[in-house]
Amino acid sequence: MCDMNLEREIAKLFPALEIILPQNILTVLRAAKPDEICLLQFGLNMFIRNHLLLPTAALYHTFVRAGIPHKDDMSVMILDLFCVHLDRNK
Repeated sequence: MCDMNLEREIAKLFPALEIILPQNILTVLRAAKPDEICLLQFGLNMFIRNHLLLPTAALYHTFVRAGIPHKDDMSVMILDLFCVHLDRNK
């Protein structure tokens, strides 16, 4: 990802996701290999889209300004970066 502002804004979600998501989900995400993340995304992406990417949210507008207008793409990016964050903080 080349937009550092977007990456910083996404990272602000990580502490909340670590609180909101059940421990068993966090355990699975920590153990998942990068090519396995796509298998885990359906329910999590829906949650992210419906609760964290509201049209009134600043993060939503940060994505749009960065040229990423679709919530599906936004939620995939959030989840991918969150998994990297979890892996770094094992």
